[in-house]
Amino acid sequence: MGPAARPGPEFLLMAASLALVRIATWNVNSVKSRLDRLVDWLEQAQPDVLALQELKCASADFPEMPIQALGYEV
Repeated sequence: MGPAARPGPEFLLMAASLALVRIATWNVNSVKSRLDRLVDWLEQAQPDVLALQELKCASADFPEMPIQALGYEV
């Protein structure tokens, strides 16, 4: 067998343009009582994806508006 093929310039250009994704999790332990801290942290950290645990509220009661105002989907 011959030598391994080296990536061409098309591959290198594509690899250079790939972006990193920031994923964060937070065991928030009551989202309503920590909403101000959550919003402040989201403004500073700006993760691409955030998984919240221990919300301690029903889905219908989740404070969507402040999170959506920062550009996140809920």
